[in-house]
Amino acid sequence: MPEFDNNIMNFTITDEPFAVGFMNCMSTCTAKCIGAGMREVAKVRPISMVPGEMLIGRMGRVKMGIEYGYDGGLWVNLDLLKKRAEENPEKAIEYMKIATFFQGKASGQHHGDACIGQEQLFYSNRTYWAGTTGHCNVDYGSVVHLGTDGVREKIAKYRPLHPEASEWYDGVEMALEGLDIIADRYRVLALENAQTAEGEDKVLFERIATVLETVPRKPAFDFFSAMQSFHLLFSYDGADSPGYFDYYMYPFYKDADKTEARKLLCCLWDRLKARNSWHLAVGGCDENWNDRTNALSYEILSVAKEKGYNKPNLSVRMHRNTSDEFWRAAVDCVASGIGLPAFYNDEVVCPALEAQGIPPEDSHLYTMNGCNQFDIQGKSHMGLEDGEICLLKCLEYALTNGECLYLNKRVSIATGDATKFTSYEQLWEAFCRQVDYVTHMATITAFRCQKYNAMYAPHPFRSAFVQGCIEKGKDYCDGGPWYNQGEFLTQGLADSADSLNNIRHFVFETHRYTMNEVVDALKNNYKGYEEMYHTFRNCKEKFGNNMDAPDDIAGQIQRYFFNKLKEFRTYRDPVNGMYGGGCSTFVNAPVYGVCLGASANGRHKGDPLIADCIGATPGFDTNGPTAALCSALKYDHKLANSGFVMQLKFDKKIIATEDGKKTLTALIKTYFEQGGQQIAVSIVSPEELLDAKIHPENHGDLIVRVGGYSDHFVNLIPELQDSVVKRSFQEV
Repeated sequence: MPEFDNNIMNFTITDEPFAVGFMNCMSTCTAKCIGAGMREVAKVRPISMVPGEMLIGRMGRVKMGIEYGYDGGLWVNLDLLKKRAEENPEKAIEYMKIATFFQGKASGQHHGDACIGQEQLFYSNRTYWAGTTGHCNVDYGSVVHLGTDGVREKIAKYRPLHPEASEWYDGVEMALEGLDIIADRYRVLALENAQTAEGEDKVLFERIATVLETVPRKPAFDFFSAMQSFHLLFSYDGADSPGYFDYYMYPFYKDADKTEARKLLCCLWDRLKARNSWHLAVGGCDENWNDRTNALSYEILSVAKEKGYNKPNLSVRMHRNTSDEFWRAAVDCVASGIGLPAFYNDEVVCPALEAQGIPPEDSHLYTMNGCNQFDIQGKSHMGLEDGEICLLKCLEYALTNGECLYLNKRVSIATGDATKFTSYEQLWEAFCRQVDYVTHMATITAFRCQKYNAMYAPHPFRSAFVQGCIEKGKDYCDGGPWYNQGEFLTQGLADSADSLNNIRHFVFETHRYTMNEVVDALKNNYKGYEEMYHTFRNCKEKFGNNMDAPDDIAGQIQRYFFNKLKEFRTYRDPVNGMYGGGCSTFVNAPVYGVCLGASANGRHKGDPLIADCIGATPGFDTNGPTAALCSALKYDHKLANSGFVMQLKFDKKIIATEDGKKTLTALIKTYFEQGGQQIAVSIVSPEELLDAKIHPENHGDLIVRVGGYSDHFVNLIPELQDSVVKRSFQEV
């Protein structure tokens, strides 16, 4: 809670607008103080317009000692405040009063407080990670269809029902006012630019100024005005994830001049790329399986193909009634080599969400945020970045009786001396007990982080644009949205399966090695056990090759872990906020490997984890794409309440042909019909990748899929580049 001194409120400084607004609010409601701070920043935030650019929303950053953002809450830069005090001695007292007031109030500090005791050890050795506010798909439809005045009417309706939240509602309205202030400033800027512009530029500036007399306060009235409203809100919120774009924008697109609409979409794509924006989805169906694909869906695929960008992360939602025409358009786009779109299966995703208590009419509004985690458009805080857990570390603990081979000390519970295990079942039981304990500790940490977010980093602006918050009188970070489930991602899934399978086979079936030898080899990083290392690494029975033994173990691991997650609840909703599991390794997998000892799949201590999806460890899948997909189907994809990423890589010489595209389409369709959730595809050539490692300056446009998103190959860290190269090329 803010604490105030009535003698510190007379500020003359102008470069700390957030702090001044926050402190002058003089409220004990943090959300109200944040809303006041956001409103003050809106008055001075740099804005610009580029001649010929059809969308407003270029906003600069105000560098402040005290800032606020959707992805981190309050940021406190005491060094900057101290520097400004030194540079402006006549105002030094004001800067130091701000520094004193915000001392200890940074959101990151409270996240650190959430990780205490035993949990600090698990953080330090990357057993798990938990905790930021994460991404969001706000209700863009509300601003284009209702306007900010419509949101205010909604507040007026529900405020009397929640008198205890009166000051919180004040904060929401203040934050909302910030958006209108930015719009007014853009209107003035457009008029100023029109005075000196000529020809088409002058006409465009004048048109934007006229439109801003209506939006965003009032509903949009055509596609041009809707795009201004959308992009202004999107930019002001932090350029996060556009979400289910063709669903909420099609009512305006359907009657638009298609030539102008194309220009607007191309402009949008340029801006999304420039802002490094996250996820946009098209296609899908309603709860009765009626196809929602529309003309805008096709146009977006066309624009994405033309632009060839790796951002935004683009996905298509497919289902039983998706037309062959839309399948062709989507596959044609990905075959161009941009690594987009990814394909999602409504037939699996929607039931997975419904199993968490989300009704069908809303489960069919799912979209992706961030790389590939699920959100219900404008209705949820589904907890992207609640955390991730390394299952291979759990196996390490099972083999060492709780000892960490990175820290060289016991950090987890004792589950028995593995050298004395006489059956594979004993090892499996020890592994499950370690998973239980680590999952329990990780969800405790996540719970605390969520609590601190609610207390110290509420989000009054997002609360205005996520359904449920205004209705309940509760903040976006504090259980306001209709849906507040949680998501934990999985690291080391394939490595764990291959390790367990090697031990099962070579110790308990063929008796080639003893458990004592295996544990000793792992503790000594295979020194003196080189033959065992090569046996484990070169074993042909690896996950990803449609072989029952390793595939069954992988499925058992996933089902056990994901079902265990369901036993825990989020702080955002301790009754219905069930956790779910997913697998989107993102760029974190190599880091997890650094903190791991040697593992029984033939991996040395400290070697990076390189599996970038639910598929095999790259290089270990040798039987082609059908085998790889059959292995992945041993998982229960309807248990995955977060993105469950499957990635394949094909030589562009094959996929560029019509037969190649048809075969790829059939492969994805079959995978989906058999219960697969998601597929992403990279279209590259082996020669191109190898040359890009040697001559990166010649391959700046080479895009690949990695960890659930697309990126330029030359921008990846070396470990991820190696992962992409090792990931087997498939022939269709």
